[in-house]
Amino acid sequence: MEGTRPGRAGLGRSHRPTLLLLGALALYFSFHHFVLPGSIGNPALRDAGFVSIFTMALLAANLVLISREALRASSPGTRLALSALAYAALIYLLREADFHRLFTDEHVTRGRFYTDSSIALGQRLAGGAVMGAFLVCVAGLLARYAASAVRACLAREPWAIAFALWAVSLVGSQVADKLLRRHALGALVEEGLEASAACLALLAVCHARRSPESVGRHLGSRPAAGDG
Repeated sequence: MEGTRPGRAGLGRSHRPTLLLLGALALYFSFHHFVLPGSIGNPALRDAGFVSIFTMALLAANLVLISREALRASSPGTRLALSALAYAALIYLLREADFHRLFTDEHVTRGRFYTDSSIALGQRLAGGAVMGAFLVCVAGLLARYAASAVRACLAREPWAIAFALWAVSLVGSQVADKLLRRHALGALVEEGLEASAACLALLAVCHARRSPESVGRHLGSRPAAGDG
């Protein structure tokens, strides 16, 4: 019992960055919708708008931090897990940046990309290799860490809470893309959730780097941030 008191006492402070982030995002997108004129707000939500650029910048920072931790990891198992996470983060960034449009209009995550005979076989094979590696990385990470991450979330660890909120925001953005595409608020909701997901992903990594003991206790490995 005595060992749990410090964590409970510091619960409010440890979760304050997450709460402040969510509040700031809600405040901005409310301002965006109710205050900004359409001549400014609408272009901001397009693929090359500043909301998308902001989202990609956050995802790039997230990738850099994860890659840095992978390079610093002393344990081969930790290095492998962080490398898989870095690769997943890279694909996440490239998808948000619509990198596929340099080669094709169809996204490599969609089945049509692989069945469309108008797309060169080499492109389909390359896309399949990239997505295959991505799926292997994600499946491996989920198989090894999903249950532990859920327990950490139930234990109210800040990094796990931020990660769970990231997952909810990311799924929500995809649902909004499908269901609200023709709605007046569709673009705002989708881009807002995508930006929120990027913010929460970066916050989860920052929390994890600041709390290597917590990550090691729940996931069974000690990140490089805690070495030395």
